[in-house]
Amino acid sequence: MKSDKGLLFIALWVPIVNIVLDMAMGFVTSLKTPIALGRVGLMMAVIVYFIANFKWATSKLNFILSTYLTMLFIVCLLSSDLQESMVDGFLKTSITMLMVPIGIRIGLRHKHVLVKPLFWVLVLLLANYAISQVFKLGVSVYEEDSFYKGGATASAPIVIVLSILVLFNAFNQRQLPYRKVVIAAVVALSLFVVILSVKRGAILALGVAGVIYMILAPNKARSIKISVVTAILFSLIAVQFSGLIMSRIAARTTEANEFENENRYKETLFVIEELNNASIFQILFGNEAFHSQEVFKKYFGRERQLHVDYNILLHGTGLFGFVLFFAFYYELFAMAKRAKQRIRKYFNKPSIVAIKEDFALVVAVLVMSLIMSISGGLQFVSYRAILFLTIGVYIGQILFTVQQEHNRISQTNNI
Repeated sequence: MKSDKGLLFIALWVPIVNIVLDMAMGFVTSLKTPIALGRVGLMMAVIVYFIANFKWATSKLNFILSTYLTMLFIVCLLSSDLQESMVDGFLKTSITMLMVPIGIRIGLRHKHVLVKPLFWVLVLLLANYAISQVFKLGVSVYEEDSFYKGGATASAPIVIVLSILVLFNAFNQRQLPYRKVVIAAVVALSLFVVILSVKRGAILALGVAGVIYMILAPNKARSIKISVVTAILFSLIAVQFSGLIMSRIAARTTEANEFENENRYKETLFVIEELNNASIFQILFGNEAFHSQEVFKKYFGRERQLHVDYNILLHGTGLFGFVLFFAFYYELFAMAKRAKQRIRKYFNKPSIVAIKEDFALVVAVLVMSLIMSISGGLQFVSYRAILFLTIGVYIGQILFTVQQEHNRISQTNNI
């Protein structure tokens, strides 16, 4: 259908366009505001197109999502800074979470559509980092004059992790869009960037998500094969820059970066203290949603927004919003699991493998996201939009494959 093709065309550009706009804001800071507004307009256009052309499905997932976003809108209205709470909080959160039903719709019609866009996301980020080292663009975090970010945002390493997991799935299902050696080289260079960024959340998320994927995926032999090849390529690259890697790790492991000295750890204690002194209403529905810098100024001696996603949710949206957030995540897992459980012994083996591979990816990405939320990322539009679009697409793919098999069996029985 025409509307399906239009949605596919628009939504599949979400990963690439978001990364390009991220870099544009990083390189041309004077245009950061208009570019950000343009991004919001683009994302809202995708959502409006979806709502205008497709029926809002009656499902448990959409009920939880609708309830959560309605609750979020109400608590943001109670903030003393409507612009901060509504734009930086509600708008960013709703735009990114609504990528899930859009992704499901795409996955129900098309398979493996995100592999090429996410491969090119990696290429764009690698090009950004390479150019930035040559011309010393952007900031060099943790150690002066060591590794420049250029136009990449703080969420770039976790976007890389997400893209690597998708390419891993594509390799296992023999759906790589380009030659294996090219993909392996890009993945190895991307892993090098993640390590060099010394973003502990991204490194931990990659490790845990990778292990979970390996455990759940049926194509374990292929998983081991690509892991070994990638590890060899990564080692060859890492050896050439071992001194730089070690110096950045040393800069990241100073006393100031020890756990008890981390502001993220301190803010968790401050949130607990705030909740101990809060009213029942604030405990249930939060206080100053997405506008915590004023509240916590008394603890830090300066305005500082909460960074840990769970602290932002617990303090800003209360227990009710906190529980709904996890209910949404759980339903994403449960939806994928229910679809996987519809596998029957008479299904074609390739279809069974595809369903299990996609289920492994959904679980791995969900876990990756939950781990990354310890570092923060709730208000990173590009990362969250790509994340939820990916989860939606692969849940849709599972449903699509299951339905295909049921249709095939029905047609066979009618002959």
